[in-house]
Amino acid sequence: MKEIKYLFKKMAQFEPSMFVLTLIYAIFIGLKPFLWIISPAYIIKNYKSNPKFLAIFFIGLIFISTLVSFFDSFVMGNYRMKMNNVRYKLMNMVTEYSLYLPYALKKDKEESEKINNATKAVESPFNGAGGLMMTLPEFLAQMISLTGFIWIFLRMDFLVVMTTLILTIITSFILSKVPKIYDSYWTSNSANWNRFAKVNNEMRSPLSKQDILIFDITKLFSSYYMNTHYNRIDDYARTNKKATTVFSLAKFINLIRDAIIIYWLSTSLIKGTIDIGDFYVYFTAVFAFINFNTMSMWIFSDLSYSYSIFKPFFEIIKVEKEKGEEFYPEKLEIRFDSVYFKYPESDDYILKNLNLTIKNNESIALVGENGAGKSTLAMLLAGFYKPSKGRILFNGKNLQDLDINYNKLISSVFQDSSLFPFSIRENILLKDSNKNLDAIYKMTHLDEIIDTYKQGENQTLLRILDDNGVDLSGGQKQRLFLARAIAKEKTKILILDEPTAQLDALNERELYQLYHTLVKNKSSIFISHRLASTKFCDRIIYMKDGEILASGSHEELMQKNDEYRDLYNLQAKNYKEVL
Repeated sequence: MKEIKYLFKKMAQFEPSMFVLTLIYAIFIGLKPFLWIISPAYIIKNYKSNPKFLAIFFIGLIFISTLVSFFDSFVMGNYRMKMNNVRYKLMNMVTEYSLYLPYALKKDKEESEKINNATKAVESPFNGAGGLMMTLPEFLAQMISLTGFIWIFLRMDFLVVMTTLILTIITSFILSKVPKIYDSYWTSNSANWNRFAKVNNEMRSPLSKQDILIFDITKLFSSYYMNTHYNRIDDYARTNKKATTVFSLAKFINLIRDAIIIYWLSTSLIKGTIDIGDFYVYFTAVFAFINFNTMSMWIFSDLSYSYSIFKPFFEIIKVEKEKGEEFYPEKLEIRFDSVYFKYPESDDYILKNLNLTIKNNESIALVGENGAGKSTLAMLLAGFYKPSKGRILFNGKNLQDLDINYNKLISSVFQDSSLFPFSIRENILLKDSNKNLDAIYKMTHLDEIIDTYKQGENQTLLRILDDNGVDLSGGQKQRLFLARAIAKEKTKILILDEPTAQLDALNERELYQLYHTLVKNKSSIFISHRLASTKFCDRIIYMKDGEILASGSHEELMQKNDEYRDLYNLQAKNYKEVL
């Protein structure tokens, strides 16, 4: 039960008052059934002997009943808010684990499932961590109620009590099969539900709408939609049939139990062994206990279900943060020494026997056709992956042996660099800072874009968090990404992995030259499959099939490498560039 113990610790850490609220709720709600079991019996026995006291008794009864109702709503309302706060803290832990997960594991199926299961463990207030916390006050209230029922049953006939208990336990055992039947249905249909949700989302997606309308594929979507729907409905009908059979058996046993109880109570009243007040107490207590038992069964079922959902959360509670020392050398040299690399679960090497030195403040272009391994090399240079074989040397030392925060030295713009639903300023700095960006705006020509908005640099991008957010064009995004790359302080390496792939060749070359002009104090890696866009670089590395075929300036490669020259001339002709 270490999971429950851990959850209690988090409750004590973030919302300790939850335990006080739990105790108050449990006492009042646990004793609530006996308010309507004992009070009427007292009235029946004493209405003749002490009629004046009954008025005071009624007033007190109404007050206590109102107080109990107040605690039921007010206490649980506050408890629910505090429960959600604890749950949000746990959700933050899942987010933190995902953020600090090494990039190489981001696409790992096992890690993805681990994060998804941990998210399910805390995302709902009705199961998982939320279910456990919400069931806790009810569970404690049930324990207090049980004490009251035992006190009453000790005054009843032993055989009747034992028969009632045994038959009730048998009924509870039978009914406990019902949640398992439905759990089995949901588990077996989980994949079906996922397919159904994906088809449903695809049908509603604005991105798919054009193709659906133009090619009239509604019927094809509908066939997939209805197949998953009918399969699920058929399974649900079979599940309901099983559950109905179990319920019917339980009801039959309950009928026998109820008949025994009513027979004993009636004969005892006729014989005079119990008076009318006792009859009322025993009658209401027994049937309240039957309801209590059913409620307890569902509470234990909910606890068990929530516990099973919460357990996977423990797979992510240990977050491994890189604590390397921040190190900013005056000069930097990176050398790939006989580097081979293949992606996890792949037998094919993407990079083969790679030897490359990147000197301080040198601008290098990695060029070649798609699939040459350029982006993979950039991922290794950024520290996202480690070589399968060989070494990456940082100022002559193996990077894997150094305890430094390497990411602090890297700035980048990738093909899939993202805009965030924050202001223009926040999208550039990506942190809370008072840094003045006017110079960067001017260098990157972002000032021309910012001046068109009333809110200036505080204009929100996208419409995710703000309905008044704006979208940027492809060229505007690239200027913002350039500003972001420049604004990151103390970086020594800039990686540009085809960030302008969606622009035409002339605009790409113009932006790359702007990058080159503004980041001359850094070692820069320009990646492109368009050879003309990177002629300005100090050195051009021509790659093919994961290997370096040639290295040199543009003029040198045009003279000594036929493949580079032929590809360059072909692209120049296709793009109609002025060379």
